[in-house]
Amino acid sequence: MAGDESQPVRPTLPAPFPSPPFPGSDYLGVPLVGVTDSERLPLMRTLDDTWIGGKLDRRRIRITGWVDASVNASTSRDSNLPDAFDTRANAPALQQVVLRVERVPDTVQRERIDYGFRFDNLYGQDYRYTTARGIFSDQLLERDQRHGYDPVMFFGELYLPDVAEGMVLKLGRFILLPGIEAEVSPYNYLFSHSLTYTYFPYTHTGLLATTALNKRWTIQVGLTAGSDIALWDPDRELTPITGLRWVSQDNDDSIYFCTVTNRGIQTYNNVQMFNTVWTHRFNNRVHALTEAYYAYIRRVPGFGWTDWYAASNYLEILLSDRTYLSVRNEFFNDLRGQRTGFESRYTTHTLGIVHKPHDWLYLRPEIKYSRSHDLAAYDEGVKSSQIVAAFDVVLRF
Repeated sequence: MAGDESQPVRPTLPAPFPSPPFPGSDYLGVPLVGVTDSERLPLMRTLDDTWIGGKLDRRRIRITGWVDASVNASTSRDSNLPDAFDTRANAPALQQVVLRVERVPDTVQRERIDYGFRFDNLYGQDYRYTTARGIFSDQLLERDQRHGYDPVMFFGELYLPDVAEGMVLKLGRFILLPGIEAEVSPYNYLFSHSLTYTYFPYTHTGLLATTALNKRWTIQVGLTAGSDIALWDPDRELTPITGLRWVSQDNDDSIYFCTVTNRGIQTYNNVQMFNTVWTHRFNNRVHALTEAYYAYIRRVPGFGWTDWYAASNYLEILLSDRTYLSVRNEFFNDLRGQRTGFESRYTTHTLGIVHKPHDWLYLRPEIKYSRSHDLAAYDEGVKSSQIVAAFDVVLRF
């Protein structure tokens, strides 16, 4: 729990949330300077007292991963689109198989420069959303494979303790800055994704500097090749990204504001956006996260200017030290119909329970009601609403 004396010593504010069962113990805004990461999962525990385990431990290298499989029952016949990531109606799915190799830099200490890296290999149905053009993208863009491989994250990190209260430089491909759901499967509050998250980009490739100004303020500045596009793609464009995170003195509120901006001309997924996430902790058992953004693209073939905006709210209630209740409500307005295929306003309402009986096993049943208010957008343009009951299992190793 927040304020637990058993937590590692850290030079930043105490962790506001218990994790497990919540996906993370801190407010959004990674990498967090001054926060340790001591998670140790079954594969690394199995390697304890072995030669290779000793080698990895001395170098602080971890090899982990997970398998995420799901099934759903839907009032739609074949497709749950525009909802995601369980896109196929009434069918099981292999969402993700991920192998992660990483070294987390020690940003708690202030005595020395340290380094880290991460390499995430993803295979499964979810690659359809993480794909960046120029990085094995022919699987999706040319062959439309149901399952595919994506090296969704590969980056190196350098921790500089003497810059302000600590700076982490990240170089490579990494998850987009803003977004409650902007992480891979085990780090989401629910199995399914909101429209809010589904229809903005997933990754950037470039350089990002995250600097802790003090315990309450963190600033991020980066230069990337653009959203969901490789550095070597001919349509790459120098794209500034920024993030600013504030945490209140009482540690009950956080506001995280991010931008992605360049000329805004459509290439593959060259989205321009302004995004804010407000998180409020009511007490140690209940917290809420609210996200709102406006996004646009210029010169989209067949559309010209296209824009959309969205807002979603998560209410999280701790039921036990291994279980929480999650309620998600959202509004999404596809003003030109370019993102979802239908020029419509949407609302979705999701209720889920997440139970983590072990650190290696997550069980996530949920039910979601979705409505398209201006056009019939569901069941391939036949229905105005949709109900999906879904269940996924995450096995971590």
